[in-house]
Amino acid sequence: MSKKVDDFCKSFDGLSTKEKEEVRRYISQPRRRYKKDYEAIIIKVKKHILAHGSITNIEAHDLGFSDRVIHSTTFKRCVIDKIDLDLVKMGLSNRRVAYVLKGFVPENSLHNDEDLVSNIMRRVDLTQNLVNLLPYVDSEQFPILKEDSIRHRIVQMVVREMEKNNYTLTSSRLDFERRI
Repeated sequence: MSKKVDDFCKSFDGLSTKEKEEVRRYISQPRRRYKKDYEAIIIKVKKHILAHGSITNIEAHDLGFSDRVIHSTTFKRCVIDKIDLDLVKMGLSNRRVAYVLKGFVPENSLHNDEDLVSNIMRRVDLTQNLVNLLPYVDSEQFPILKEDSIRHRIVQMVVREMEKNNYTLTSSRLDFERRI
């Protein structure tokens, strides 16, 4: 016997009956089998994203890309992270997570104007007398704002929201001053 096995046997002999039973149960349990060949799934998922703009782990299974639903963390780590596209993680209304081409908005996403405006307004410090909202309407934080028509609409809604909070727009760079 090797030294490690001999040490283990000595340690095992020193265990109580209950502890020995736990060790036996652990040793006799079937090992979890891990799937390591995601290459075919990665290729199919990439083609689907290029064709439709987004995908979820459940959608990948439903489309037959995998034989079982891949856990969302595993799907991101083993499939999405291996795709050489600029993807954004986006929450959907059914509590799923979609991986979306940057700038694309899937039909069933949580995006609506009111949600976006309230999300922006939650970040603004309304205790200040002077507030600049330009950093808050950033297309890096909110890729949907890269589209000019949406950005214009959202900015107008944010201006109205700031007016409701007793602020006046003082410049085209979204500087606001509190009304006294």
